[in-house]
Amino acid sequence: MTVIKPLGLLLAGLMIVALVATALIEGDADSTSSTTTAPLPAITPAPQPPPLLKAGSQRKISVRNGDIVRFRVVNPTAEEVHVHGYDFKFALEPGVTKTISFPARIEGQFEIELEQSATPLAKLVVNPR
Repeated sequence: MTVIKPLGLLLAGLMIVALVATALIEGDADSTSSTTTAPLPAITPAPQPPPLLKAGSQRKISVRNGDIVRFRVVNPTAEEVHVHGYDFKFALEPGVTKTISFPARIEGQFEIELEQSATPLAKLVVNPR
């Protein structure tokens, strides 16, 4: 009986060591999994809308040759937008905002106006690349 008691104490001690080791290993696994997180995706800012052109507030739009010219126009009455030098004309419906875009292929300064009322909206400047 004296041999069984020390053997029982030895087994109990080994079980405690095994439990402590298991707890330490699981604790390490938890700590590494919480610190090893996936990187957050980069937040890309939303693109700015093109400038809004209205009668009474003349703007300047500057681009380089080869860029895409983009702007929006709104007018309370039906009108036509004319880009001088490019000879583009775009019809406007009353109160509806229209987005206009085209490639800048001619360098220089050009007036953008409401054609029927001859109201200037913007100056388009196309610079060399």
